[in-house]
Amino acid sequence: ISFAVEVKDTKELLIANANKASFALLSLKFAKEAQKLADDYLFDMRILAKIESEEEMIKMSHERIDGVIFKRSIIDGES
Repeated sequence: ISFAVEVKDTKELLIANANKASFALLSLKFAKEAQKLADDYLFDMRILAKIESEEEMIKMSHERIDGVIFKRSIIDGES
């Protein structure tokens, strides 16, 4: 089963990876650090930066982030 987890810090990122999450959804700010960890430790999980614009998508491609997801496409489970 593929699933995504929203993570806010390194601890949550490592826990998500250990629990076999397919995708980590995270802020633009944390994306570069998280991608480096994922690359260095050969995570099976993909890093997805939450974005609001196509300009941010281009920026994330330059930062070599695995992928992006538009914030508006995320369904909030609390709604």
